[in-house]
Amino acid sequence: MRLIQFNPKIQPNQMPSEGQYKLLNDGNEMGVLIVMLREAVQNSWDARIRNNQNITFTLRGLNLSRENTSAIYKAIGKEGAYGFELSQAIRNVGNAIEISDSNTIGLSGPTGFDNLDEEDKKNRFIKFVHTLGNGAQSAGDGGSFGFGKTSLYKASKVGTVAIYTKTEVDDGTESRFIIKNLDKSGNKRFSNSGVYWWGKEIIRSENADVGTWIEPLKNYEADELWSSIGGTRFGELETGVKLMVFAPELSRDYPKSGKSILHANLEHLAKNVTHYFWAKWPEEASQQGIEFKFSISDNGNTSEIRIDHPDEVYPYQVLRTSLKASKNKKIDTAAKESYQTKEIKSYQPAQSLGNLVYAVIDDRKINREYDEFFNSEVCHIALLRNVEFVVDYFNHSVNIDFMNDNVESEKKIVGVFRTYDNCMVYIDTDKSVKKDLNEVYRTAENQTHGSWSSENALSLGRYSRTYINKTFDEIKAGLNSFVREQRAKKVDRSAEANAQIMSYLGQFISGVQGGGQPFTGSSTSTSSYPTNQKAPPKSVYFEIISVDGPNHVNGTRNMVLECILESESLQDRIKLVPICADEEGKMTIRPDKTSSLPVRIQSVETDPDASVITTEYGIAELSSERKRLDLKIQLNLTGDCRFVIKVER
Repeated sequence: MRLIQFNPKIQPNQMPSEGQYKLLNDGNEMGVLIVMLREAVQNSWDARIRNNQNITFTLRGLNLSRENTSAIYKAIGKEGAYGFELSQAIRNVGNAIEISDSNTIGLSGPTGFDNLDEEDKKNRFIKFVHTLGNGAQSAGDGGSFGFGKTSLYKASKVGTVAIYTKTEVDDGTESRFIIKNLDKSGNKRFSNSGVYWWGKEIIRSENADVGTWIEPLKNYEADELWSSIGGTRFGELETGVKLMVFAPELSRDYPKSGKSILHANLEHLAKNVTHYFWAKWPEEASQQGIEFKFSISDNGNTSEIRIDHPDEVYPYQVLRTSLKASKNKKIDTAAKESYQTKEIKSYQPAQSLGNLVYAVIDDRKINREYDEFFNSEVCHIALLRNVEFVVDYFNHSVNIDFMNDNVESEKKIVGVFRTYDNCMVYIDTDKSVKKDLNEVYRTAENQTHGSWSSENALSLGRYSRTYINKTFDEIKAGLNSFVREQRAKKVDRSAEANAQIMSYLGQFISGVQGGGQPFTGSSTSTSSYPTNQKAPPKSVYFEIISVDGPNHVNGTRNMVLECILESESLQDRIKLVPICADEEGKMTIRPDKTSSLPVRIQSVETDPDASVITTEYGIAELSSERKRLDLKIQLNLTGDCRFVIKVER
């Protein structure tokens, strides 16, 4: 069946294909097929029929037969030079990916712009096929901007997708079929817009300003053409959407083990389903979720591709338990992992945002097929709002080597942050408007729903930006605090060592009792202000968290010192002076001659609102309006010495 090519001039609410591709970023470091997968799943979820049945999401790779490519040529290849080029390119590549869903409403609504109510949520056909933008309508939907559908065309080497849907109409159900292309060449040889459709021509008016319009094939014609190009039809009672992405952009980076490149790419996509959609496997019969099915077809033979259930793959069962706990649901307290919780808040304005729940896991237990997702950093926190798709993983590096049981073990921290439900928040400083908290986080997402950006949230108001920034700040602070507490507990087992450290520091810090004995501890130590004493007015005290080292590099040693500074007010200037000890433990204190000390400060990290003035051999001044600061000092020592710090007022 031959279709009519339609390539109009740029229409209202339409953007040239080149602009659409530029507008869509790659979703952090995700490949184009992963972005396509995430977008397709979220579109399916937003179109779900709200009942107690799972939606079915199916992805099938297929090698196109001669009959399939011949049908494509007959449909578009005889309609203009561009259609011919596309049909030949599709035949030469010879493969495609079919994406489909069921128990969804399909692409409903009118197929033309005549008498179109743009506010009607049922206008899914027009929004998906013809317009740009028009994203999710509520805080509980997955999409944000409506730009992500461009990922389907970006995932195709030829920028071409066949669209087949079955949806309810007034007198029953209706099948619809149309082909759309976003030209990737950018040369605009055949159209100013670079956007093309192939369907059924409709003469709307003899008026040249109105002209013709392209409509989809419907019912029998739609079903027959979809089948002829290799697609699978809907069942009699099914509604939903099926998409054929021609000539997909395949990566050669994945191990093939004798399988085709297409097969290897689908297996990798299957792992990404578990990694990003583990929350969509329902735990209860009454809970609606997603049933995923992957397969590959070649010469009439179809074989399934395994998708791992998250409860059977470590550490995703830990993430699922963390998510359950984040919603204040009862979890198995007998679980091997010890779950930690922290409420994430903004303090100005005062607003609770959600729960952080995490656990320390053993890296050796992680399923080796999923190593690529967890081998970069120590902490991996899944970020979710109420729709419960993983937006991204917040990765954080912190030293937890002290938790390792032995040389071979390596600990990691995994968990989730989930926003609160049914929470209305002020979005700007004038406190005149409130919006659902999840709408703030939805607005903060980028076009591919792969990250939260405070600058995106700023479009709602300044408070919205604050909520996003504080989310990341407080997650990081919570993880750091937990690590400090665990390190302190481990060191506290040596009471004698603590007594020696406190005794020595008592000589130099106002208000701390100590006998003035020399410091003879190792380069990793912990101390704190005695809990049975009250700090004197405006006193300053600190806790040495760790000194990592020695690490000999070209005769020098690199060390990292982490400490907490607390006082009634840190607005006053504070002077930190290095103090070194020789191998016998004798202290060398030269507060007036810091240039002679074998210590070089490489960098200082602290809270962004603190002012730090560093010198070559020490920190000269530090000030902040806050009462507590986390401080991290990167050191380079040219001598063989131990290191502590002295705080002066």
